[in-house]
Amino acid sequence: MYYEVIYETGAHSIAQYDDDEQALAALKAHHERAKNGQPALAGSDVPAERIARVLVYEQHPSDYNPNQQVPLSDLTSTLESLSDTDGLVNVPEAAAAVRNTTSPFVAQENRHDSTYAMPSARELEWTN
Repeated sequence: MYYEVIYETGAHSIAQYDDDEQALAALKAHHERAKNGQPALAGSDVPAERIARVLVYEQHPSDYNPNQQVPLSDLTSTLESLSDTDGLVNVPEAAAAVRNTTSPFVAQENRHDSTYAMPSARELEWTN
């Protein structure tokens, strides 16, 4: 299983564990190090960060839409949303918007949202 760890600062990372039990043990240990002001890893100067949320995925979320295909209607609506009152579209803006339709990443509405387009299977229940 893959776990998107979302820290209180809004930073994100992906971790892979065999199961929730293994994930919980590692994440709780990391969170305790953060609360105690300790480094993230032994011998490191990088401080551990407190964890805000953990989302669970059955496959790595960056593997979303590996075929790079979307329905034509999605592209049409994307381009139509960019057109001005004369029906013109800025080509570099349109190219970026089309490219983003298959991106595994999304813009976050708030810092504790996922950075991935793939829907998570669930949120890991844990106490911090």
